[in-house]
Amino acid sequence: MSSESFVCVRAGRFVELYVRRLSHIGDIEALQAALSAEIRIAGPEAVICSDYRLASPVTPEVAGALARAMRQNNGRMTRGGLLLAPSNTVLNLQIERVVKCAGNPGRRAFVDPEELRRWVGHEASGAERKALDGFFSHADAPR
Repeated sequence: MSSESFVCVRAGRFVELYVRRLSHIGDIEALQAALSAEIRIAGPEAVICSDYRLASPVTPEVAGALARAMRQNNGRMTRGGLLLAPSNTVLNLQIERVVKCAGNPGRRAFVDPEELRRWVGHEASGAERKALDGFFSHADAPR
């Protein structure tokens, strides 16, 4: 699924998420619907790799809704990594708090693409590894 807020792509169990804007609760609802659909197809062992580098800081209401959306997916994923821009300090602090509130030790935030690759990479195989390679080939140039 694609919108001006995010793009969601799936290959096997691997789900890529590119977040551009989360301005209001409607963005979170659309994101959750699209991500849930992809996770349903990917299966209960989904691996989610999210790129938040182009996103802007969010309101407390949006952050709360994002944490609730993440909690809804906790039992449907095996690993999740969120890639953050080192220069986006405010959003990074918000996302780190959201990840902590979501309460899944299988989900972590990273500013280093290689650390994220190591975190999610061992869970991938075949077409998933190709998708991972595609995701990380853009790690130096956010979409």
